[in-house]
Parts: sequence; structure tokens; C-alpha cells
Amino acid sequence: MWQLFLIISLMHVLFVAIAIIYNVFSKKIDMNVSNIDISNFPKISILIPAYNEEKNIENKIKNILSQNYPKDKLEILIGSDGSTDRTAEKARKVENVKVFEFDRSGKASVLNKLYQKSSGDYILVSDADTLFLSKNALKNAVLSNSEMVTAIVGSDELPGLKKYWNIEFNVRNFESQFGKCVVSSGTFIFVKREYFPEIPSHIIADDLFIPLWVIKNGGKSIQNDSIICKTEKENYTTRSYFKKKMRVVRGGIQTLFEYFELKLDFLSFSFFFLHKISRWYMALFFTLFLLFFDVKLFLSYISVSLLLFLVFKKFRMLMIDLYVPVIATILEFIKPTKFGGWDF
Repeated sequence: MWQLFLIISLMHVLFVAIAIIYNVFSKKIDMNVSNIDISNFPKISILIPAYNEEKNIENKIKNILSQNYPKDKLEILIGSDGSTDRTAEKARKVENVKVFEFDRSGKASVLNKLYQKSSGDYILVSDADTLFLSKNALKNAVLSNSEMVTAIVGSDELPGLKKYWNIEFNVRNFESQFGKCVVSSGTFIFVKREYFPEIPSHIIADDLFIPLWVIKNGGKSIQNDSIICKTEKENYTTRSYFKKKMRVVRGGIQTLFEYFELKLDFLSFSFFFLHKISRWYMALFFTLFLLFFDVKLFLSYISVSLLLFLVFKKFRMLMIDLYVPVIATILEFIKPTKFGGWDF
């Protein structure tokens, strides 16, 4: 039995290794889009769900308007989800921006409402604390010729563990070669209008639900590495990082439950399993492997891990990344999350 636990625990590691090796040896083609005529480009509706984002919202709008894209082809819609600060007031200071104030209902509900009020050929979902580092981000998204396009976050701005995120973007890049990038970044989710789903109101991980929906409906989902975003830096304590990771993973577990209704093709399911599911539970299966293989080794592993957890903050973050999915899964089974908001 211990061999099976070891194999399962290593599946994600093997998948990551394949993705990185592929990316190292694959040729990258950089498209120069600066001089491409944009006069006939499609209309883009930019949906920005916001909860208490008064410090970010004006810069967010100005950053969008600085894009090398026709201003008459941009429709900016801000949805304040019951904000208790001046988010809506500050957003209204900028001309040609549509601002809507909703009762607190969660991010998914806000996105659904904004979509109903939009008219663009493409829908772009982007967090309020995100800035686009390239003035050609929207142009690059359109020219990607895909039903869904996501971006990367600049390495200097990555929240949490930078090495983890760099590996994550490598995996997404590998999946993109097949048009099946199963997860996106909330910083930039660019979707053809007809492929944008109605998101169940309880869903937290719209950045996972949307690409899976696009793939399930026959669309191509990719990460475009030339679209680079900057997001607000966060200084985490162990407690705050645990809380954030719980929210993120429970959102993923929700979508896993929804997945059974999506009926993905074999390759998409394989990517989803190897990218997300096997990662969530790799630490659990590795721990079970040690328990069944050698109890003394298992006890040594637990003892050393506990010691390092108490002494080193980075190790605490790593342990949270590895073992929170197990806790989140149990909690989601016991008491499913009903509110798709920024916190719960």
C-alpha cells in the first residue's frame, strides 16, 4: 500500500517537472504588437468587482485608460459589493465609468450583475488592486486568438512564496500549449462574451471556475506571458496567510464539486487532476506513505516538521500551503461555503 501513497504524492511533482522542462526547451515567439492598427478592434467590457477599495480604485481606472487601445472601445464597469468606504464615490470621479452599488452579495454575484449590464464583445475581469504593467495588455489579449486569456504577475509583486508562484506560471504555460490552461489569475481573466458563464453565487474561485467552463464548452484557454500585472503587496502573518489559504483552497474545493457537472474531456481532466487535485493532497499522501513505510521515520518527520514550524516563518508558510487543503476539504464537507465573498 505504501508504494501507492508514494506514487500519488509524487504525481504533481512529476507534472511540474515535465512542464518546466518543456518550457525551458520550447521556443518563445514574441509578437511585436506596438504598431498594429487597433481602429477595428472589438469592444471590451472591463468588470471590476470591488469591496472597500477606495485606496486602489482611481489608480485602477487610470491604468486601464492608459492602455494602447481605443477609448471608445472600452467599457469600464465598477461593482461595489456593499462597500463601507468611499469606493463608489472615488470611482465616479473618473468620466465615462459606470459605477454600480450593490448590497453585499459576494464577488460572483457582482460579476453576474455587471455582465448583464455590459455590452462588449469581450469581457475582462480584473481585481481592483491590479495594475497592467504593459500598455499593450488589452491588445495582446485580443491578438491571442483564444476564448479565454489570463496573465502572469510580475515576480517582484508576487504574494506569498515567489518560487511557488513562478512554478505555477510555468505549469499554466505548459497547459496553454494545448489550449487547456485550467486556472487563471484574478488579476486578468479575458473571455469572449459568448463563453462567459453565469457563476454560481456561492463560488469563491471564479479564476478556476471560468477557465474550466470555457474549456468544457469547447473554448481555448491560455496564459499569455506578455501580459504582466502588478498586484498589491501583502505582508502576511502566519494567521493571515492561513486564513487566506483556507479561503483560496475552499474556493477550489467548491469548484471541484462543481466539476462533476462540467464533464471535461480526458486531457482537461488530466491537467485539472495533476495541477490542482494532486497538489492539494500530495502532502497528505506523502505523510501516509511514511506512516505505512516506517513508523519511526514518520515520527521523525513529524517531530522535525513541528520544530521547523515553530522556529521558521517560511517553513510555517510552506506547511500551510501543503496541509491546509486537507483541513479545507474536511470543513467544506462538514459545512459547505454559501457566500462567494472576499471573506467568510
